[in-house]
Amino acid sequence: MFDRFQDYIQSNQLCEKSDRILVGFSSGRDSVCLTHLLHRAGYQIALAHVNYSLRGADSEKDEAFARQMAKELGIEIYVLNQPLEKGSNLQERARQVRYDFFRSMAKRERFSYIATAHHRDDNLETFLVQLLRGASLNALGGIPVRNNEVIRPLLWADRTEIDAYIAENDLTFREDQSNTSTDYLRNKVRHQLIPLMSEMEPRTNAKLESVSNRIQEHTETVDELAKSFVTAGQPTRIELHRLPATNPDFWLYRATLDFGFTQTQCQNILEATEAGKEVQSTSFRMVLQGDHLEIGPANTTPPKSLMMPSEGFFQCEDYTVEVKPVEEALFPKDNLHICIDADQLSFPLELRVWKAGETFQPLGADYRVKIKHYLKDRKLGKLQQERTVVAYSDGVAFWIPGIAIADHVKVSNETKAYLSLNFNYIRE
Repeated sequence: MFDRFQDYIQSNQLCEKSDRILVGFSSGRDSVCLTHLLHRAGYQIALAHVNYSLRGADSEKDEAFARQMAKELGIEIYVLNQPLEKGSNLQERARQVRYDFFRSMAKRERFSYIATAHHRDDNLETFLVQLLRGASLNALGGIPVRNNEVIRPLLWADRTEIDAYIAENDLTFREDQSNTSTDYLRNKVRHQLIPLMSEMEPRTNAKLESVSNRIQEHTETVDELAKSFVTAGQPTRIELHRLPATNPDFWLYRATLDFGFTQTQCQNILEATEAGKEVQSTSFRMVLQGDHLEIGPANTTPPKSLMMPSEGFFQCEDYTVEVKPVEEALFPKDNLHICIDADQLSFPLELRVWKAGETFQPLGADYRVKIKHYLKDRKLGKLQQERTVVAYSDGVAFWIPGIAIADHVKVSNETKAYLSLNFNYIRE
């Protein structure tokens, strides 16, 4: 089993020996087996255990076992004590708590991956549970061997192989008595439905696994096509004309799976008639901008303001600006670096996000327009507009970095002193 375990990791390119791996550890046989295999193979691991306090003294013994395992292996362990009350959706609530904890620890402690001990039998049970619940095709595709930072190095092995490895290596583990209860749908599938199906058709497991694999292959093909509609950037962009005319909400849903939007949200935004309509998932916003959609973080901090009391180099966490006099006019190729009439400005200068109602005089124009309307005319979407900074002198806008300078600061035949400003984003 050890050799097959290593081959599976390598063939699926799950991780490298240089990666740090956080193992979801329940103290049960599967997580004990996974931990032993990873440690034996020389991977850099630590354990993460959640105590839900659902089983009284047994929950405390599970935690003590996990801590002892970490001590014996000489590795770190992270424990979350999060009491849960029994009731509806208990398993799903526990799963949410567990994965939230794993991800927060992985981010805080800089682990490359989170390893869970799902195996082949879990995959079959998941397929049947999802089928009984009327789940989507994506869910019927089974448990993925990799899901972003979560890897499942035991997904090839069945319960019999795991039991044999435990016995061969004389490993101890904690038995969760709730696994034998038929109060939960998954346990009913495991202890009642699968044995009945196997009695009717001895090759049930292999046949259902084949069906699940074919569904997964089909959904991967669909998702590959759907994600070709997405243009990565700041913000992410989807051109509406590229979505297939048949079931566009389905294709948008598949294209944005990584952002967490529901198919209903996708349908709602496609049915909207006004630009600016938006929907929000847990972590992202999707905004309709006429002929395209933009996707960006749901909770972003606006760029910081920056005061420039004189010439010099200035920096905040979002961008840098260099202000210096030059002897002759420069004509940079973009509006991140400008050369303007120094006599038309007075210090201090200020860079900040524009405010509603503020105006700007475009280069070559003899009138002023609202900055909001000007940015919209320049095809900047709502998400980009919210992060656009503008330069001011005496409260008058004279430069939108990367976009344009105002007419009143342009270099002319009457210009006697020149000022160069160079703007660079640190992060977008």
